[in-house]
Amino acid sequence: MVVIRAAIASLLVLAGACTVGEVPPNGSGPIPDASTPTVDASSPIDGTSAATPDQTFAAQVTPQVTACVGCHAGSQKPNLLSATMLEAKYKVRPGATNPLVNRGAHAGPALNNTQKDAIVAWINSLP
Repeated sequence: MVVIRAAIASLLVLAGACTVGEVPPNGSGPIPDASTPTVDASSPIDGTSAATPDQTFAAQVTPQVTACVGCHAGSQKPNLLSATMLEAKYKVRPGATNPLVNRGAHAGPALNNTQKDAIVAWINSLP
C-alpha cells in the first residue's frame, strides 16, 4: 500500500512539473499559460480611457512637423495643427502609402525618414 501511495504521489508531482516552465520548440522562452495575465499594449493599464487621436498626434507628429506649420497651419492643406484639423484622407491606413507621408518636396522641404516614420506610426495607430 505504501508503494502505491508513493507511486501515485510521484506521478502527481511529475504531471504537475510538466506544465511549469515549458519551453517552446524554437527555444524563445516559456509558453504563457491561461493563468498568466497579458496586457494589450494599445489599452491603458490603469483603467483610464485611451489617448485620443489629437493627443497622440500632439505627442508623435507635432514635434516632427514644427517646420511645416509655418505654411500648414491655416488654409494651406494639409492643416497640421491637430488631428481634428487634418482632413480625413490624411488619416487613412496604411500610413506608408498615405498622401501625407508621400507628398515629397514642394514649396517646403520633403519629410525626412524620421518624420515619415512618426507620421506612419500615428496613422497606423488610429482606430
